[in-house]
Amino acid sequence: MGPAASEAVWCGLRQTHLMVTTGLDSELRAVHHLPLGEFELLRALTHPGCAQRMAGLAGAVGLSPSGLTRAIERLERRGLVYRVACQEDRRGAMAELTTAGTALLQDASVTHDATLHRLLLD
Repeated sequence: MGPAASEAVWCGLRQTHLMVTTGLDSELRAVHHLPLGEFELLRALTHPGCAQRMAGLAGAVGLSPSGLTRAIERLERRGLVYRVACQEDRRGAMAELTTAGTALLQDASVTHDATLHRLLLD
């Protein structure tokens, strides 16, 4: 593949990514008042090991440590997550979903999947 073809593939991929992430973010905000980044954060907390240390969680969702702290604070204010002290290292904190967070994630996942289907397949 030559440089022009590589550039075309990259541009197409970038445009598709932008269209999908913008569409998902708009729909999740409109229906659930939940930005795509916070949806991804809630979803990351459902992976095995549920409660996750903040540093590992930041890397898993592509946020800086300060960006993660702000997102967790917003989710805590909404009653969707809570922080607990890490048992192995009392200086560290871990995040866990609340019952309300789990319920919102389930509802938002339906919206996410339907929007993704509409954007990519319809």
